[in-house]
Amino acid sequence: MNFKIYNQRFLYILITILGLLNVFLAITIKGNFIHIISGSFMSLVGILLLINPALVIDDKNIYVKNGFGMTVKTYSYTLDTLRYENSRFWVGDKKLGVIGWMLEKKSLQAFLDYLEKNKK
Repeated sequence: MNFKIYNQRFLYILITILGLLNVFLAITIKGNFIHIISGSFMSLVGILLLINPALVIDDKNIYVKNGFGMTVKTYSYTLDTLRYENSRFWVGDKKLGVIGWMLEKKSLQAFLDYLEKNKK
């Protein structure tokens, strides 16, 4: 088993579009160079958050990832200790630093279905 749960797409698509718009306007209206740099950075961050998963879950560990794809935190779990309550993941009494409403519903639901099926 290996699940990748991604971030919600809408917010990061919006960040990418606004960054590209910032670059376009800075070039066409002769804006400052700082607007080109900031727009490029916004677009890059938006794209990275779109393509990199927020969580990677394998048989024994949950890896919490940042927008650049690096593992920020690792949680070891068993099916008995892992639960999802009030839009939060819990491993025993530890709360994971990821909020459920920020995650893509399709990939999250696929993992929750797997979890429910295999807990019984």
